[in-house]
Amino acid sequence: MAGRAPELLLGNRPTAAADVWALACVLYFILTGDTSPYAPSGVKLPEPLLNELIAAGDLDIATLEWALGEGADLGDLRGRGGAQAREAAAAQLLHGMLLRDPEARPSAAEVGEHPLWWTPEHAMQELLGLVADMKEEPRIKRMAEEDATLRVEVEPILGLGAEGSWRGRVPEALLQEKEQYSYYNTGRMADLLRFVRNVYEHPPEAGSDAWNSVKLTTSSSGRSHRGGHSRRLLTEGDHASWKKAVAYFIMNNCVPELPLIVYKWKAVCKSNGYVAAIDEGRGGMDDFGSSIISNLAPLQFE
Repeated sequence: MAGRAPELLLGNRPTAAADVWALACVLYFILTGDTSPYAPSGVKLPEPLLNELIAAGDLDIATLEWALGEGADLGDLRGRGGAQAREAAAAQLLHGMLLRDPEARPSAAEVGEHPLWWTPEHAMQELLGLVADMKEEPRIKRMAEEDATLRVEVEPILGLGAEGSWRGRVPEALLQEKEQYSYYNTGRMADLLRFVRNVYEHPPEAGSDAWNSVKLTTSSSGRSHRGGHSRRLLTEGDHASWKKAVAYFIMNNCVPELPLIVYKWKAVCKSNGYVAAIDEGRGGMDDFGSSIISNLAPLQFE
């Protein structure tokens, strides 16, 4: 790996933001095996040319997504959703960490809180909090229904395509069962979050078509545990096991983009001053994200 943060190349004094930039380069190398996000894959550029590209901030998110999609090994991130979603989350995080303006980069704490590091259970807890806030806070509810920024920033993450509906992303039998009790507009992101919340909190009846449509797993590897032990536990009323199983099912099989959707939605809430959606006491980063920050903290400048 080579290169220094843009502000250092321009002669400015180092700050903690330079550490965040350097960490992004390390993460990029770990995920792709390439030495620099500013160089073509497999190409080692002369240092003067590389420094010129870094100083110019010659990097875009599409380049990161392509590199991560082609060569990244994201399997060790403990099964945090599908590969495509994790590539998108990694690209979004690295793009922010590599911004030319040091003041625009995320802080070390924000890096550790990014959904790239979330477990499915953590993502589900964040979603539950956001759905509760949409119900209790009128401004957040109104934003969920009307805000153009939300549609621009969040809805494209899901990639609904021309039909503009998330219906095909979830088992039809499961959706039909939930539609018996509540109406869902499958063209609205808020209704998707509400649907996921209801599936998580209110499991389908054992033995029903909806029950059988759920691919049970409590494993981060995504391996299915149909029948036998898992279904017997859930049938006997092990609600905690059901919640864990459905969290992995949603993240691995239906909406792997969910952590990034919730994260971006909360960011929009925060930027609009709707602090009810950003609850620092709810959840927090898991051990993996926390370990990154604890290791990075000693490197920061005063």
